Amino acid sequence: LSYEKNTGGLVSVLDEIMRTAGGTWIAWGEKDNLPQQVGVPPDSPRYSLRLVSLTDTEVQNYYHGFSNRVLWPLCHYFLDRCHFRSDYWKSYVGVNEKFSRAFKNIPQDPDLIWIHDFHLTLLPARLRTQRSSLSIGFFWHIPFPASPVFRVLPWREEILRGLLGSDLIGFHLPLHAQNFLDCVKDVIGVPVDRATGSIRYDGRTIRVGAFPVGIDFRRWHDLASDP
Repeated sequence: LSYEKNTGGLVSVLDEIMRTAGGTWIAWGEKDNLPQQVGVPPDSPRYSLRLVSLTDTEVQNYYHGFSNRVLWPLCHYFLDRCHFRSDYWKSYVGVNEKFSRAFKNIPQDPDLIWIHDFHLTLLPARLRTQRSSLSIGFFWHIPFPASPVFRVLPWREEILRGLLGSDLIGFHLPLHAQNFLDCVKDVIGVPVDRATGSIRYDGRTIRVGAFPVGIDFRRWHDLASDP
């Protein structure tokens, strides 16, 4: 069994962070015979990759379906391309639960949980239910739409309550963070402080802010300058 590193921007950024900080990266794969855990890089592991196996149906309905045919077009204001199907939603819920169970099986208590992107919006609240004292950060890597657009989503409240299991929620732009705060106020009706970027929910204060993701500029500059 062999593995290839994904060439996407998210993987490129996080792989460098994980190699420096260590820890466990939980991700999904499409094969049935996936090993439970893999060291990365294999010859001298700096962190562990724990794999969640998804069925073909889950990949179609959770990833290509709800993630890419509901949330992605909604967040980019392509409402005519949204397919609000209950089977997509059911699979999305099920896969988020799979990730929750995979986290449960990690033997040690982590200092920090960092969840990435719109594929796992239900996960923060599920992890919070397992262990209320966790420190959970969430980063949303695409635009977050204005409240009137987001409210078109039939499962808008479930998505927001899932995200509010986090302690810190990050976006690329201040506009996206403000849109999220507006949605929380409009849909759930909990106290929102736009000036400080904070939300009072379930007895906790959740911080919301803009944290643009970048790369190790010096490393790539030096590489490009090296004959």
